[in-house]
Amino acid sequence: MWEPVRKALGNTRSYANRMNLVEMTPHDELADSKYCLANPAHEYLVYLPEGYSVSVDLSGATRTFEVEWMRPVEGDVTPGGTVKGGSQTEFMVPFPGPAVLYLRGARS
Repeated sequence: MWEPVRKALGNTRSYANRMNLVEMTPHDELADSKYCLANPAHEYLVYLPEGYSVSVDLSGATRTFEVEWMRPVEGDVTPGGTVKGGSQTEFMVPFPGPAVLYLRGARS
């Protein structure tokens, strides 16, 4: 019963180690799933409990973002290319079930 929870926590930690967690704060207004940690215009971490799709408000960001999807329990990561900020953007989950969307400002 607890194994999926332990796996999800471990996978969550992998993002905490990769992002600037000190600058991230809850921003439920930036994603229609209402589960968003963000350092607006720099990085976004969005949880989708049901998968499908999510709309993220990138209107305050002018940069390009690298897109990454993860299955929260399994830990499988799927690259999603890049997306340009500057508008409300719809993202389609590339697999069924819960998902995590990570948007990181592309490195120059």
